[in-house]
Amino acid sequence: FASSSDFKMTILRILYDILNDSPKSAADLLFNHKILLRALDISRVELTLNEHRFLMKLLSSLVYSVDYGTTLKPVELRALNEVKDTLSEHLNMVNCKYINNPEVKIRQLGIIGTVKIISALIFDKIEESEVTPESVIAPEDMPKGQVKDATKLVELIMTAADKNHEMLAMFYDELSMELKPSGGAPRIISQSFLNWFGTETFRFLNEIVATHVNTEFITQFDFVNKFDNVNESYETPEFSVPIGSMIFAEMKEIFT
Repeated sequence: FASSSDFKMTILRILYDILNDSPKSAADLLFNHKILLRALDISRVELTLNEHRFLMKLLSSLVYSVDYGTTLKPVELRALNEVKDTLSEHLNMVNCKYINNPEVKIRQLGIIGTVKIISALIFDKIEESEVTPESVIAPEDMPKGQVKDATKLVELIMTAADKNHEMLAMFYDELSMELKPSGGAPRIISQSFLNWFGTETFRFLNEIVATHVNTEFITQFDFVNKFDNVNESYETPEFSVPIGSMIFAEMKEIFT
């Protein structure tokens, strides 16, 4: 007999196959998505982190990624968009509550869910105009749309993770898993988002770097990217430190 966890993952995979089967199948799943929202009830969290990743991938795809085709009648399209808007608002509300919850497990679920939405917002999107790697758009100048929504979600996590290195480490770990190449057809990441994220990361540099590290630990961790002059408005760190590896090693008093 399959374990409860195996059974849930099997169901989620079947639903994801249905989502990718045809535009009609995806639309049917969207209109019947409410049963999936029961798993997001904060009063009885029963999913593992991996199950939650798959569930949020499914739900965020329904809202942001699925192409429902062009054969829908106007009344059907209007109804579909209303359901998408409602589901989008619900997911954002739930993730915001999760991220700001005092329980560690709940916060982790919030980070996972928000990163899945960010991924759905920034992949395979048509840019408003030609964007080069050198052009950086300030948040206030970024055109309204999914990429700008993604930047707001990043800022939500960064704000909630202020002085919380565990949350910040998990955010970067989850985001790196979404951005790294995977099997199948290559996907295009929004250049506008990449430009913004590369620049805005320096706002939170004090959360991911250290200028003083106990010498006994220097040989145990890989130091990367020695900085000379990052930005005149920030203190110049000597090294950046892979905080994720240090945190998950569960070592104490790494920093002096």
